[in-house]
Amino acid sequence: MELTKDRKVRQNLLRHAAHDIQLARWLLKGGFYSHASFYAFRASQESLMRYLEVKGEYARMIFTLLNLVGHCVEYDATFLKYYDDARKLDRYSSFGDKWRNDDEYQKSEAVTESAALEVVRKAKEIHELVKSRLKT
Repeated sequence: MELTKDRKVRQNLLRHAAHDIQLARWLLKGGFYSHASFYAFRASQESLMRYLEVKGEYARMIFTLLNLVGHCVEYDATFLKYYDDARKLDRYSSFGDKWRNDDEYQKSEAVTESAALEVVRKAKEIHELVKSRLKT
């Protein structure tokens, strides 16, 4: 792939993550904290997957942020600072549906405004780090 085409692909793929971050912000304003947290999780996941795909890894089968960050660290130690955050963000990988009995997932009704704000902030940080590392 020529350089300009490769750069356009990265920009388009990262745009999806940026849209999810914006959607999370709108959901926060509406008081939909669990949904905002989910979209922030998804934006982080998409950003990290794109980073790994550019590095030549097939990342679509790596679902947890913890594992994605672990793979990213192999290429750039800067990602290590998000290791603990990834563990926390993974709790928001679903809307917290009541049919789930797993304590690893945050229940919808338990997501507070401050927790959702923090999740969205971390997602934005991860997205910005990926963008800077891919120089898009």
